[in-house]
Amino acid sequence: MQSLTKDECVQWLELHSLDSPRMRGALELTFLTRVPGRRLFRLMEEVMNWVGPYRHALLWITDWPLYTETEMSIAMTLNRGIPAGHHLIDHPGILFEDNQGDMLCLWLYLLQAFGWDSCVHFAPFCGKEIETTHEDRFSLRTLEHNDTPSSFRDETFKS
Repeated sequence: MQSLTKDECVQWLELHSLDSPRMRGALELTFLTRVPGRRLFRLMEEVMNWVGPYRHALLWITDWPLYTETEMSIAMTLNRGIPAGHHLIDHPGILFEDNQGDMLCLWLYLLQAFGWDSCVHFAPFCGKEIETTHEDRFSLRTLEHNDTPSSFRDETFKS
């Protein structure tokens, strides 16, 4: 995991040609996440399985409107790449390598549980994005309109 500033996030997106409107026309699937903790974690595992293999993932935390000191402390502890004396607002991006999927899954779980806004971009471009929000929902975007996680079609994750 590598911590990135906002400018570094923009540069990373440009470097991987993810700054263009490539997701225009994507199917957006939105899910409410008012589910107990363990089921929420399983849901995030399923999301990561749906994404499939990737080389790099940029998790860009865009807002944390109602955070508590404990939540921020957990985020700062997990994101060890933030230089001493800096804060999440200075380094809102986290770059994950392909062998760090478990950590990305953990971050998605925490961001959804905390009600923080974020977006995950994958490189090379795979036609998929993940978004978490403070509104008890998350969204999956895909350019493949028939590509929805199979377990999302049943009652497994409905509250």
